[in-house]
This record gives sequence, C-alpha cells and structure tokens, in this order.
Amino acid sequence: MEQGEVAEGRITVLYPNSRDFRWLRAPKPQASQEGMWFLHATEGALAEWAPFQILHPDDYQPVQKLETLQAAGR
Repeated sequence: MEQGEVAEGRITVLYPNSRDFRWLRAPKPQASQEGMWFLHATEGALAEWAPFQILHPDDYQPVQKLETLQAAGR
C-alpha cells in the first residue's frame, strides 16, 4: 500500500470484465498477477458489492514502474 489505508489481506474490487468496446482497455486482473493497482472508492449502490473499483486503463501498472511512480508522487 503506497497511499491510503487498507487492512492487510484480501480485498474485494469491482472491475468491468466485459469485452464491450467501452470497457475494452479497462484492466482485468488475473489470478496471481503482480503489479500496482490504483484503486478508486466505489460510490453509490455498487459500494455494497465492493469498497474499491478499477476502471481506467492506467489503473494497472507493472511492478517495474514502481520507482518511477514513487518519485513522481514526491
């Protein structure tokens, strides 16, 4: 966890698993996939399903970009 407060362990995240054109570039996590995930708070009725969501193509970044992103956040 780089920013924010989330308890250690598993978390539930919503993401569009559709292949519809609107969601084609949205990240679709795979089991055991490593990387950095930018989680956004889920709002409205969907918040009952999961506290976080990933929707945007940039919400996933490979682990190799960690140092670059950390430096940009300083």
